[in-house]
Amino acid sequence: MCFPMERAVEKKWDFNGLQCVVARADLADGDEGLMKHRCGYVRIPQGHKWHGKDYDDIDVSVHGGLTFSKVEPCSHVDGTGYWIGFDCAHSGDASVPPGETPMIGGRPILSMTQGHYWTLEEVQVETEQLAKQVLGA
Repeated sequence: MCFPMERAVEKKWDFNGLQCVVARADLADGDEGLMKHRCGYVRIPQGHKWHGKDYDDIDVSVHGGLTFSKVEPCSHVDGTGYWIGFDCAHSGDASVPPGETPMIGGRPILSMTQGHYWTLEEVQVETEQLAKQVLGA
């Protein structure tokens, strides 16, 4: 696997032949980021009709819609993959786990605590729903 943001990976697995990843925003920043929401990604193999398309040009049903598309930084036996994904930092989503309150300049940012905080398991299920759509395209 050659995911563009390897440092952020919380879980990676294979789903019906497609590589999938759940990443967490703060891991990308080396645990320094305030936002701790999760994101789900699926690798699009070379030759697939969505390979190389901007996420705005791919019609799928996934939480908040697609918000990511990027070519991977290396190639494999099957060529260079292309990753698409979604994030869980939309209206109605909490950006930090329950019980945490991020602070900036000594002030709490309560807006980041309001809403539903997506668990690893929930994002994995949603990522697999995205993978099913890739397979059906």
